[in-house]
Amino acid sequence: MTDGVDQQARDHAVRLEKQQDQFVRADVYRAEKDGMIARIAEVEKDSIALEAKVDKNEERRAADRRLILTSLVLPILIGILMLYVQTQVGTGK
Repeated sequence: MTDGVDQQARDHAVRLEKQQDQFVRADVYRAEKDGMIARIAEVEKDSIALEAKVDKNEERRAADRRLILTSLVLPILIGILMLYVQTQVGTGK
């Protein structure tokens, strides 16, 4: 009878050892969690930097549009206006 009890105890010990191998130690869990938090913070920082870069590019595009307007479109409009005024003055109206 003691052999049966000893065998059960050994089987139980083997099962416990297998289960223990499946558990993660608390310090390992904390280290992984801290690493994950650090990676999340880094991704958030990168995201903020990218958003700032996008905003800067949008401002640059707006400035480019204003530059195109002032350097191309306005001189053409001024030329058309000058031609109109010359035709009006030239006809005596």
